[in-house]
Amino acid sequence: MKKKFTAVALFIVLLMGLAACASKGTKGYESNTGLVAIPGFNDLYYDSQTKVVYFVFNECSGYQGYGYMSAYYAPNGLPYLYDPFNQELVEISYAPTEQTENLQPNFLSRGTNSGL
Repeated sequence: MKKKFTAVALFIVLLMGLAACASKGTKGYESNTGLVAIPGFNDLYYDSQTKVVYFVFNECSGYQGYGYMSAYYAPNGLPYLYDPFNQELVEISYAPTEQTENLQPNFLSRGTNSGL
């Protein structure tokens, strides 16, 4: 009887250990960083303040994991912006200079109560 109990207890401990290794981490980017997921794109998020698009992912296994975050670049070498009103990626068509640093794409200057 004692051997059966020990075997069952050991089996349960092994199953719990395997379940912990297979669990996925929660991303929680929206609540932790202000990044908002872009609908229809895996691992693409935009900053709710600047509208700059980022490629973000993480992989988690138990208590270990790794991740990556980078701006999502257009073919012209500048990062994409996200237009939440039209739900599309927008290429920045200029490099910031003294004359253009205060310019914003039209959708960034729209007055709404959505936190823009």
